[in-house]
Amino acid sequence: MTAGIPNRSTAPQVHPMPRLRLPGHDTYDLDCGIRMHVLRSAVCDAPVFSMQLVAAGCGRSECANRAAAALYAPMLTKGSEGFSADDISELMEGAGAWLSAAQQSRHLQITLRGLTDTAATIVPALAQILARPMFPADRLAVAARTAAMSRSISIMKPATMAADAVRAMLWGPGHPSASVPSPEQLLAVTPEDVACCHKAYSPRRISVYLCGAVTPALEKIVADAFNAIYSAATHEEWSPVIIPASPTPGQRFLDAPDSSQAAICLRIPTIMRSHPDYETLHLAVRALGGYFGSRLNMRLREERGLTYGASAALIGSLEGAAMSVTTECRGEAAGEALDIITSEIERFGNEPPKGDELERLRSHALSSLASNLDSPFSMLDYAVLHETIGTPSDYFDRMRDAILSATPESLSRVFAGHIRPADLIIAVAR
Repeated sequence: MTAGIPNRSTAPQVHPMPRLRLPGHDTYDLDCGIRMHVLRSAVCDAPVFSMQLVAAGCGRSECANRAAAALYAPMLTKGSEGFSADDISELMEGAGAWLSAAQQSRHLQITLRGLTDTAATIVPALAQILARPMFPADRLAVAARTAAMSRSISIMKPATMAADAVRAMLWGPGHPSASVPSPEQLLAVTPEDVACCHKAYSPRRISVYLCGAVTPALEKIVADAFNAIYSAATHEEWSPVIIPASPTPGQRFLDAPDSSQAAICLRIPTIMRSHPDYETLHLAVRALGGYFGSRLNMRLREERGLTYGASAALIGSLEGAAMSVTTECRGEAAGEALDIITSEIERFGNEPPKGDELERLRSHALSSLASNLDSPFSMLDYAVLHETIGTPSDYFDRMRDAILSATPESLSRVFAGHIRPADLIIAVAR
C-alpha cells in the first residue's frame, strides 16, 4: 500500500478501553461564602472558558409557588439594576458569549461560556445581573404567556398526559414534584411572586464551577466579581428539605381522542443512588432499554414494528428513585406493546444478559462513560450533574468498576432484588 493511505481491506486492530478516570477539581471558598470548583485537569487549547453557577435549594420542589419557580430562571436575564434585557443581550452577543438559566428540581443552574479575553467584562456583569434582578412586569407577562401556551399545547399530547399521570402516582398527593403548574397558574404569577423565589439566592447556597482555559487571572476575575457583589450578603446556614415520595402502584388509562398515537409511561420505585447496588442496576436497566440494541428496542421496534423506539432509565433525586420506561406507538397497538414491556421486565431476572449480549452492553456502557471525558465542557457538565442529584463523589469510578465486573449473576441479582413488578406504576394515554 502507498505510504500514508490506510489498508481498508484489513480490519483495524481493536484495543481495550483504557482505564477511565474522571479528573478531580480544586475546591475552595471565596470570601463572600461562595464555593469555587476549578477543573484544572479539564484544559483546552482554545482561549475559552465555561462557568456554571449552581444555587442549591432554589429549585422548583423547594419553592412554595411552583408556577413562580417555573418562570424564575427565564426572568433572571430580563433586567436588573443597571441592565435592561436588551443591554444583557447586546453585552453577551457582542462579547461572543453564551448565557442560559435553567430551573431544576432542587437547584438553579446558570451557564456562561465565553472567550477568556472578554471575561473581565462579562463575569462582573453576570454577577450583577444574578444578584439584583428586577423582574419587570411587561417581560414577565410575555414569559408567562409563552410558558402557558407551551403547557396548553403539551397537555393535549398523549406523552404528556401519561407522564403527568405517572408523576402524580409516583410522588404521591401533595408532594412538590407530583404536578406541573397549569396554564392558569402560570398566567397568575406576579413580579412579587418571582421576587420571593429570589430571596433564597444567598452565597452559602451557591457553587461556581470553572473549566477551560483557566488562568490565575481568570480565577481572580471570577473571585473579585462575586466577592464584590455579595460582600454584604448574609451567610445563613441552610440544609435541604427532603420530602420522601409516597408511590401508589396501579394503572391508569387516559383518553386522547384527538390523537392516533398512544403513549406508555411506566415507573417502578427502586434504590437510591447511594445504594451499593445502584451502579450494577444502572447497567441492567441499560440492557433492558437504555440503548438502541437493548431488549425493549429489539422486541418492540425490530421484531414487532410497534414503535420507533423505547427507552428505560434510572431516574433519581434526594427524595426517591425509580426505573422509567417510556414509548409511543399506534393507538391500537398499545395493549400489545405494554404486554411486551411487562413481560421483558419479568423475564430479565431469570434470563440476564450473557455472552455477546453482555459484551455489547459492556462496550456501549464504557463508551458512554468515556464520552464524559470528551472535552472540558463535558467534564464540567458531569461534575455539576453528579454533585446536584445526590450521587456519591466516587460514582464515576464505581460505575466503571461495575461495568467491568458485571456478570449474568450480578445483573440478575440486582434486577430481581430491586425491580419488583408488583410495584408497577403504569399510565397509558390513547
